[in-house]
Amino acid sequence: MEDFFKNIFLVFSNYKYVLFFLFLFSSLFFLFELLTDDALIKGNLGLTYFYINFNLQILISLLFASFFTFFVYKYITFSTFDKKTSATSFLGTFFGVLVGGCAACSLTVASYLGLGSIIAFFPYHGIELKLLGFLMLGYANFMAIVDLQRCRINYSKKANTL
Repeated sequence: MEDFFKNIFLVFSNYKYVLFFLFLFSSLFFLFELLTDDALIKGNLGLTYFYINFNLQILISLLFASFFTFFVYKYITFSTFDKKTSATSFLGTFFGVLVGGCAACSLTVASYLGLGSIIAFFPYHGIELKLLGFLMLGYANFMAIVDLQRCRINYSKKANTL
């Protein structure tokens, strides 16, 4: 667990990564706010739903920005990345951005993709997908931080004989 915090400090001790993180966080959070009609959600679904949704938006934005920052650090350091962890992060971010409130009454990515009627069948109006995205991003971040200093490239003898 000590390496976990050392790896976080290692990346964020460089001001370039801090600026990159802040840019990503603010961009994704701005996208969330642009695609979500907060007043409409408060009026139709209540304050509790709004606060849960808003907090999940902040957490997903933070987790996405941190994962991508660790991803860039590892790619620059080792010129490699883990496909499984990257796919988990992509899916988590997609689920998080997909639903931004009631799909029928708010501008969300789901309504742009024509998925509003499917999300309307969820009992909590799609917040389940946002929670799933949050959990997937949390797992992807944990794995990215733990494996930050490990290079997982397997060189085969065949590749070196060229």
